[in-house]
Amino acid sequence: MKKLVYSFIFFSLAIIVASFTIFVCNYVLTHMPSDYRIGFIGYGGTFNRFKTGVDKWAIQPYWIMHIIGIIGMCILCFLRRKEICIKIWQAIMTGILLAIGGFIGAKLLYIIENYQSVKKNGIGLAGVSFFGTVFFMPIFIPVIKRTLFIKAKDSEYMDFCTPAGILMLACIRIGCFMNGCCRGIGIWVKDKPFVYPVQLIECSLDLLLIGFIMMNWTGKRFRGLLYSLFMIGYGLIRFFIEFYRNTSKTDNLFITGINRRINTDQVRHVLSNGQIFSIASVTIGVISGIIIYFTNKKKIHHIST
Repeated sequence: MKKLVYSFIFFSLAIIVASFTIFVCNYVLTHMPSDYRIGFIGYGGTFNRFKTGVDKWAIQPYWIMHIIGIIGMCILCFLRRKEICIKIWQAIMTGILLAIGGFIGAKLLYIIENYQSVKKNGIGLAGVSFFGTVFFMPIFIPVIKRTLFIKAKDSEYMDFCTPAGILMLACIRIGCFMNGCCRGIGIWVKDKPFVYPVQLIECSLDLLLIGFIMMNWTGKRFRGLLYSLFMIGYGLIRFFIEFYRNTSKTDNLFITGINRRINTDQVRHVLSNGQIFSIASVTIGVISGIIIYFTNKKKIHHIST
């Protein structure tokens, strides 16, 4: 029953973010930029950093949303700790270590993607690739479990950690919106500028994904499947979001050097790194999900016989 309550909460949060997104879109499509009267709404629906004064904040909103995400992860792990019989300190440390592991994974993939730039300019806090979190967390989670002396099975702990990880991604996307990064493509609609609010759209879809994953998946045959479902769901979300995101299509993993000199018509048929990783995420999720499902089914059949 509690899982259904959690699902309802995240579905509700998704509706709130989606409603806010629709409000912003409607506002900028019915007002010229010179007529904007809402302080946080900037050109084309972007976040107005100047009027809100966030540039003067001691901590930038992007990092504030990271902190909020970590707090949210810790709270969610704390509330669900009895599902896998862990102590309070283990639940809280799970949230903290998941955030650290996720950041390391995101930074590692960013370095791989931008090796030449990193080699030249060095490594800083800025610059991450969220799919690094997706791909590396299955490696980090079992390590975290053993570090915290948690006795639950790896599959159970993986299921336990999955919703918290997605919550962090959703929070960071709000930070991206306020920071002005990862923004959408800008277009003109009836002489009014409009920038696709892809950060907010992705945030609402991530929250929907948490709600779906948090539903009462009962039965041993579903044990360990939640991370596979996350990889499939997140991969699909990112694949379609990337079509409306202002992401370079001439700087992906398979276009280098002189090959980057391609024309506009060719660009339409080129995938961004995000879409390439999305395809990989969905493929890995489907394959691992099938393997886990039939392995569980085989174990149940063996026990029953």
